[in-house]
Amino acid sequence: MTRLLLLAVLTLAVAVHAQGLPVPSPDAELSGIQSEFDYGKFGPVLEHADARIDHGGMEESELISLHKYAGLAAFNLNLRSQAQRHFEALLRLDPDFALDPFAVPPPAIEFLDRIRNAIAPELSHLREEHRFRLERGRREQELRLERERLAELERRNLEEFAHRQAEQVSSRSFAVNFIPFGGGQFQSGRTGMGAAFAAVEGAFAVLSIASFWIYQSLISTSDLIVDPDQSAGTLHQQGLRPEDVSRARLLTQLKYIGAGGFYVVYAGGVVDALIRYGGPWPGQPVSKPAALAPHAFFMPLPGGGGLGVSSQF
Repeated sequence: MTRLLLLAVLTLAVAVHAQGLPVPSPDAELSGIQSEFDYGKFGPVLEHADARIDHGGMEESELISLHKYAGLAAFNLNLRSQAQRHFEALLRLDPDFALDPFAVPPPAIEFLDRIRNAIAPELSHLREEHRFRLERGRREQELRLERERLAELERRNLEEFAHRQAEQVSSRSFAVNFIPFGGGQFQSGRTGMGAAFAAVEGAFAVLSIASFWIYQSLISTSDLIVDPDQSAGTLHQQGLRPEDVSRARLLTQLKYIGAGGFYVVYAGGVVDALIRYGGPWPGQPVSKPAALAPHAFFMPLPGGGGLGVSSQF
């Protein structure tokens, strides 16, 4: 009973110790096989290389090296069938593989060349497949890099657009919303709405101003002599001629209609501009407002003229 308990404790200790040991990496295993080959230990090389190949989970370059060392070890041990098996597997992985003539004796190189010639048709097909895989991999790499480049370019464009939008919105002036003739609409980039407000307000303004100046042109001035004998002087009298009274009444109505219409449309434009001031009109880009460029203009009217001021946004 004591011996069985002691054996169980020793087994458990060995298992725990084995679990704590580091597992050799594939590179370390390959380096160990190469070191054994350099020291001429061809039997262990063949045994360890076969075991590692059967275990799997290696890169193609590691598998090529293992088949090379295993094939040379089998050739040096005069195990031609095993050497041929490893060399054939090596050539199927890399049809253009060649041994180093400075490190490998000529008989081994000739043996590999005979195997290459024997399976030449198969190698030719494998070589084409290998070239096709390399070409496909190259194209996939190029497509991946192109997609990454386009994605990065799109990201930068979106960042630049968002930055430009923020600058344009922040550069708007709140006072421009109260400028008549669609100032707030032009500032927010809604040129169509701005042009509509400018046209309607301009029409009402022209109607009011024209009616005022035409009315003024109907007023006539006459001199009235108070007492010619006493030299009391002359009085100047202004007024409408009887035949112009009805016309003057119509002009007065048109003047007030034009003024009232102008201020109603102007108020609507200010309200609309204030509502849209926080951002662009949906679906339309925001354009940075240009500097105000006011200039005066003269408008000829019947019996006189008018002076106006316009600005561009």
